[in-house]
Amino acid sequence: SDTAKITGEKKIAQPAFDPSYCGAGSRRWLGYHTGTSEAHLAYSDNGWSTKMEVDGDATTQGIQPLDDTAKFVSVDCRNKAVVASWGDWPTKADASAHLDETRELGVIASCDGGSSFQKLEPAPNEGSQGPAGVAVSGDGGKLGVAWKAPNLLRFAVSK
Repeated sequence: SDTAKITGEKKIAQPAFDPSYCGAGSRRWLGYHTGTSEAHLAYSDNGWSTKMEVDGDATTQGIQPLDDTAKFVSVDCRNKAVVASWGDWPTKADASAHLDETRELGVIASCDGGSSFQKLEPAPNEGSQGPAGVAVSGDGGKLGVAWKAPNLLRFAVSK
């Protein structure tokens, strides 16, 4: 058979949906959302024996999700650069009613391997944005974000 088996499966997040994954050096990154639509970004330096979560709000106690009403976390990394995006759905009812104007785009980036993150605003204060795909390119770690907007796609690249 031309089909190869993938071995080494580990259960690392549950319940979790719509995963996005990348690796740089020994660090592995996983973006996902939970069944309650909380956006998460996790990483591991030891093959997922332990999982660490990126804190979405360092000003509060405990590890907080990136967004507590979001889905479709996209992550990419290269060298020390990491970028993640997510699309916000304020309520299941709004999503079912296709009230896209309530949807917002969230993006964070790190240039130090995830030691610190900065929030980016490719479409500040605009609704109907997302979901998005992200990419890190080149040795300089330029960050790119492409996302869905009303009737078009938008793209932004860091300087």
